[in-house]
Amino acid sequence: MTFEVNGVTDGEIRAQFPEVSDFIPRQLQCGGFTIYAYAIDGLVSGGDMSEYILKPITEHLRAETMAELYDKALHGAVYNSVAEPCEDLRTVFKKLVNGFCVVLFPEVGAIAFEIKTGVNRGPDAPEVENTVKGPKDAFVETIRINTSLLRRHLRTPDLRIFAATVGRRSMTNVAVVWIDGVTNDELVAKMKKRLAEIDVDALISPSAVEEYVTGSRVTA
Repeated sequence: MTFEVNGVTDGEIRAQFPEVSDFIPRQLQCGGFTIYAYAIDGLVSGGDMSEYILKPITEHLRAETMAELYDKALHGAVYNSVAEPCEDLRTVFKKLVNGFCVVLFPEVGAIAFEIKTGVNRGPDAPEVENTVKGPKDAFVETIRINTSLLRRHLRTPDLRIFAATVGRRSMTNVAVVWIDGVTNDELVAKMKKRLAEIDVDALISPSAVEEYVTGSRVTA
């Protein structure tokens, strides 16, 4: 069952982020009312979101109606300096990919709370392809920091991130990333299939992943 507010429903928001491993949808109870919260992992601080947004709403706010609950959350009852109403679905998407937590109050409205996270470790300049012009960003060891780096450069809800774990012992986290509507669907399916077919004890380096998914690995 979905709820509608200004053309925005829980189902529509979730449908915009299919197969997106860093999209966080939550259903919450607040004084007998059901509300929904959404965020992009890596772009928001999960601890701050729980402590300063979700906890005050679910534990401290009480209201007779959903409209009253929405009004209290929007006008100072939540410990956050930036709280903005979302007028439509487009605004919801824009806020999510810019580091906001969005809380949907069914049949009343949606509020975006700014709760951006900082980069835990600044990405160093890449040691290869140093002739490429533009920002000198490089990936680090933590996959969620890497996906948030991509999100900061590509602020579109069409960015898809499919997560997988490869290596029986190393349990290496990998991700297939593409833009829906731009990337060939068959290519995406092929990448997922080849990742699923990797059967090794450990996958240590990015070059090893490349060898498997491109079919260039040479066996003895």
